[in-house]
Amino acid sequence: MPRGPALLLEEVWAGYGGAPVLRGLTLAVEGPGYHVVLGPSGSGKTTLLRVAAGLLRPLRGRVLIEGRDVTGLPPWMRGVSLVQQTPGLLPHLTVLENIV
Repeated sequence: MPRGPALLLEEVWAGYGGAPVLRGLTLAVEGPGYHVVLGPSGSGKTTLLRVAAGLLRPLRGRVLIEGRDVTGLPPWMRGVSLVQQTPGLLPHLTVLENIV
């Protein structure tokens, strides 16, 4: 039986202090591998990644990993990670070593 996309954000609304940043976002990420989110400042990239990783609970909507609803699970139970911009990178490691 198919489990669904590797990651599915379904009609997600999320933000800070009652101000929504993501408004009804639906995003399906297929297959294993490394995926990158690009966009201009203020477009919601970090908010999207924080929701997927469980660091920010959505105001509405669901987060599914391989068909399993993980919206209420803590970050350490999701198997998802994110790499922040330059201040969070370790300069002595390669790009791949910073991700893995």
